[in-house]
Amino acid sequence: MAIGASAGGLAAIKVLLAGVPEQSGLAYVVVVHLSPEHDSHLAELLQPHTSMPVRQVTETMALEPDNVFVIPPGANLESVDSHLRLSRLEPDRKERAPIDHFFRTLAETHDGRSIGIVLTGTGSDGTLGLREIKGHGGLAIVQDPNEAEFDGMPRSVVTTGSMDMVLKLAEMPRAIMRFADTSPRIPLPDDDTQIDGEAKSLLAKLFALIRTRTGRDFSRYKRSTVLRRIARRMQFNHIEDFDVYLQLLADQPLEVSALADDLLINVSSFFRDPLVFEHLAE
Repeated sequence: MAIGASAGGLAAIKVLLAGVPEQSGLAYVVVVHLSPEHDSHLAELLQPHTSMPVRQVTETMALEPDNVFVIPPGANLESVDSHLRLSRLEPDRKERAPIDHFFRTLAETHDGRSIGIVLTGTGSDGTLGLREIKGHGGLAIVQDPNEAEFDGMPRSVVTTGSMDMVLKLAEMPRAIMRFADTSPRIPLPDDDTQIDGEAKSLLAKLFALIRTRTGRDFSRYKRSTVLRRIARRMQFNHIEDFDVYLQLLADQPLEVSALADDLLINVSSFFRDPLVFEHLAE
């Protein structure tokens, strides 16, 4: 799980870590804006507020559950397989977005098992990265801007709709654990050739329901991708049985719309590639 914060973040992170269970089975990675010219004492400041070990990342380290890892000054942090790795910080201050950077690598590495949280701060760092976590099937949470000491980062997330939940700090631990503890019993094949007849029948019912309620036709969508989106909505609603989720869709029109919107999420990293737009301009 990744926690991103900027101005006012220390107090907010203390409250959040104090509220999560001691043995949640999750690894917590804290990414904040630090001056590269000064040493950081963030790990020492957070340690009294949690019984989990809190360590600053100084080299490639294995992601271990029930541990808190803190970004060091003067570097970007990346999630690679089951490890945390440091990379070069951009020399130009305007180009630095360490929260977005880590969130993107976390989403690409862990897909639907990732959780991202944006807390208090100025600017917009974290917005694009949180959208990517959501797009890969993870859980995206933002602190209620009305509660945040500095509402710039939270409001940026809310304005772009890059989140699943807008919560106060006290509400976050329960939401995190409910999501992490839900394991949808649904096949998640790598491609459409691995989908059996029963799954195809259930998907046909689901497509018909969505088309009736929203007018959108997803019947030609890649089945494996659709199943991953369904699993995400099941986890979001704390439902593990596919039939129970189908009943929820039949009973709650708003959930049908939410699923349809999730199916339309597109994570396209080239939008952040300036070379693409320079080429188009030329």
